[in-house]
Amino acid sequence: MKSLKFLLEPRYWLTCAVVFLTIQSVQAAYPEKQITLVIPFAPGGANDNLGRIIAQSLSVELKQTVIVENRAGAGTTIGAEYVANSKPDGYTLLLVSAAHVISSSIYSKLRFDPVKSFTPITQLTKSAYVLVTNKDSPIKSVQDLLAMASKQPNKMTYASSGIGSAPHLAGALLGAKGGVELVHVPYKGGGPALLDVMRGDVDVYFASQSTALPYIQSDKVRALGISTEGRSPALPNTPALRESGVPGFELSGWYGLVGPSQLPASIVQVLNEAIKKILAREEVQTTLAKHGEQAYASKADVFGQFLSLEQKKYQEIIQIAKIEKE
Repeated sequence: MKSLKFLLEPRYWLTCAVVFLTIQSVQAAYPEKQITLVIPFAPGGANDNLGRIIAQSLSVELKQTVIVENRAGAGTTIGAEYVANSKPDGYTLLLVSAAHVISSSIYSKLRFDPVKSFTPITQLTKSAYVLVTNKDSPIKSVQDLLAMASKQPNKMTYASSGIGSAPHLAGALLGAKGGVELVHVPYKGGGPALLDVMRGDVDVYFASQSTALPYIQSDKVRALGISTEGRSPALPNTPALRESGVPGFELSGWYGLVGPSQLPASIVQVLNEAIKKILAREEVQTTLAKHGEQAYASKADVFGQFLSLEQKKYQEIIQIAKIEKE
């Protein structure tokens, strides 16, 4: 019993109280300094615009500066690796998209795991990919495309923003689900891919809704189908592919927020609640809608499960597409 006498000492309990209050004050103080949101894309694109909307809104909500740092390259893996190796203190965050979970199936020498090396914070948005073609193309519908591809195997082409990109995998899935053989034409980015579709050099392209909307609205490309299970609120007259003779086709675009692994739960909670408030604001929802994105907040654990499911789904599509790791 002598060994327990220290429990009766006032100094012991005073020390415990000081330690407890110190921990509480540190957690309550977050964020105490500037936060960096790493965007693993080049400046100026739709993903960069969305990241800046979130960073600006977080600055206001948290009453602390949130800056954007673009670390583009290698299919978003350069920025992701940087954040994976950052201190898990809540001051370095990462904007993620489908490209993030695809990377583990594309790159053989990846030095991080897209799921295990990060702490999920929240999903930010969800959207669709839009299958588009040249405005003067004889392809008026998804059924037209499938009929032409069936009559002319390995002649109809689809563009992508690069090997292993979401548009590449969407095109491969369309061929597999539609029972036709399409020829993949990879580009170095979505801009050049969409430009060649507008020129008529390539037949079709799965563009992100945020990228495609201005060109659809200005009648520079024709929308054939939506990649999601149902129609998009932004394009209510464009049918989902599963409505158009491609049963079981479903791919969603999305963005989310993660931090390094072992990010404290208290910090995750602060960020999750802040994002939830931001995405509930009508002006933010309207701004995102103009970019073809639907505000969509989620609990951290739900987003973590979503990332794992998305990783598995794209692994299966990559097997269908017979893409070898680089």
